[in-house]
Amino acid sequence: MLMRKITFFLIAVAALAFAAHASEFSASSGTTSVEPAVENSLSGLGVSTQDDSQTSWPVYYGFSEDGVVGYNVEISATEPNCTLYYRVRYPDPDGEWSEWMKYTDMLMFTEPGHYRIEAYAVAPGKSPSQTIAYEFVVMEITLNPTISVTHFEGEPGCCVEITESEPNSTIYYSIKYPNGDYSDLMVYDGTLVFNEPGIYRIEAYAIAPGKIQSETVSYEFAVEEQTSWPVYYGFSEDGVVGYNVEISATEPNCTLYYRVRYPDPDGEWSEWMEYTDMLMFTEIGRYRVEAYAAAPGKTPSQTIAYEFVVMPIVQPGDVNRDGIIGIEDVTTLIDIILYKSTTTPECDVNQDGEVTIADVTDLIDYILDHDHQ
Repeated sequence: MLMRKITFFLIAVAALAFAAHASEFSASSGTTSVEPAVENSLSGLGVSTQDDSQTSWPVYYGFSEDGVVGYNVEISATEPNCTLYYRVRYPDPDGEWSEWMKYTDMLMFTEPGHYRIEAYAVAPGKSPSQTIAYEFVVMEITLNPTISVTHFEGEPGCCVEITESEPNSTIYYSIKYPNGDYSDLMVYDGTLVFNEPGIYRIEAYAIAPGKIQSETVSYEFAVEEQTSWPVYYGFSEDGVVGYNVEISATEPNCTLYYRVRYPDPDGEWSEWMEYTDMLMFTEIGRYRVEAYAAAPGKTPSQTIAYEFVVMPIVQPGDVNRDGIIGIEDVTTLIDIILYKSTTTPECDVNQDGEVTIADVTDLIDYILDHDHQ
């Protein structure tokens, strides 16, 4: 924390409380009643009116600490062998003064409110100094802000939000980047987004009107690298009803996960499962497989989809019935759809009971897959 130290050497320009009171102090010879001297009008111009028989007045040194409710006051003599006396007017409703007390150590005030201290010094063989006043305010502390981090699902990066804990607060923050550098102190005005891998640290505090700044809160988080996505290899065997799918990682030590949408009427998905071996599908219809990879110390990859059709032995798609499924079947199927000609079972490539442009798409996919083999 930064120490804010404000030194107030209240000499003639400060508010001087003129002692019209009788002050008692203890000395080795016993208890003596002393009347502090009263300064004349020249003191307002910074001209000392003390003579050699009067003790020099004391000085104040007041300071507070960031993020701490309170104020500290030190009173110092300006000549040797002085005894200091002080009293305090606390911020109670009646504004009453304390008794005069001998000053021995730094004064600490933690209750919020407006204070006034009066003090004078007494040196041996001299009359007491003028009574010097010092006023200050102990302010309430602002409630701490809250830092929250949300990681993106299926992609690298995260977003950071800093929320005030009381209305009308201004939030200030800084960022420690993965290379160890700190940003400048900035005013928070919206969600922060981090995409580059590494460890970050956010530090933030808040200031509400009429209050001192809150404690500085911090939050450390990591943006992990993203795993590379997996790849598919799908194939079927001539004369066999079915389709086989292999899923492969593209970097070492990955674990693969997949799920399948089967060709049932509702098109429901399976649960996510760990991939261990080639997948084989024998039921006729359209399938969709989704898979992602997860490597140690990295976020999961994007989810990659793969679609295919398991076709019957009857060879839907062999629209011209020549025993070979090729581009001629695509041309024939397009003609049948455009001219609304009579369809055959081979035209219903995806086996959904209708012959539409979707069958053309599936037929083309089927041909491309087999050409790839």
